[in-house]
Amino acid sequence: MSEQIIEIDLNNLDEKYEFDKIAKQASGAVMYRQGKAVLIAAVAVDEKAVDEDFLPLTVQYMERSYAAAKIPGGFIKRETKPGDFETLTSRIVDRSLRPLFPKGFHYPVTISVMVVSSDSEVDMQVAALHAANAALFVSDISVHKSIAAVRVGKIEESLVINPTLSQQEESVLDLLVVGSGQDIIMIEMRTMASEKIDDIEVDMIDPMIGGMPLILEHQECNELDNDA
Repeated sequence: MSEQIIEIDLNNLDEKYEFDKIAKQASGAVMYRQGKAVLIAAVAVDEKAVDEDFLPLTVQYMERSYAAAKIPGGFIKRETKPGDFETLTSRIVDRSLRPLFPKGFHYPVTISVMVVSSDSEVDMQVAALHAANAALFVSDISVHKSIAAVRVGKIEESLVINPTLSQQEESVLDLLVVGSGQDIIMIEMRTMASEKIDDIEVDMIDPMIGGMPLILEHQECNELDNDA
């Protein structure tokens, strides 16, 4: 696959995907940009399958201090162990991408997402999902379906699609929907105790399905080539 750049502006997200520019020894890789945030996602596949009845998939989401223009203080300058946000984001990416793998695929796979530049207004979980998904789609793995994520907030009775981090602080609803076309893969929701969940479900989930195709449209039209 030759170097390729795709820019998408949809659902309040202004995204840029750069393929075959870095990590060329990986099975699939992408440099993802949104606002001032820059993420690198790469997929590595072991050549030897394991004799197990599950998919040996490992997802690593890593934030580095230098991404926020900081250097760890004190005598030890090394990065610390992953925090709660990094662990939870890795799990969200894992749960979203695991169903896309072919049935009976038993080769160990590692998906690494590294934040090299952060943005205080960018939802890093959605960014990590889209970056990891794009890297997986262009990898050597026979993945023929792609996902996209949409986060929804509710501020003063108004629904906000893909709210910024400052808007999320004001929101009484945090709904994350991950899907592929008309198929919903994962839903994660948090809400204030005073909110009625039953009222949210009907009003929110159906519109989100129609708002899924961020990078999906480009992949289905073969603007991204998966030769696997």
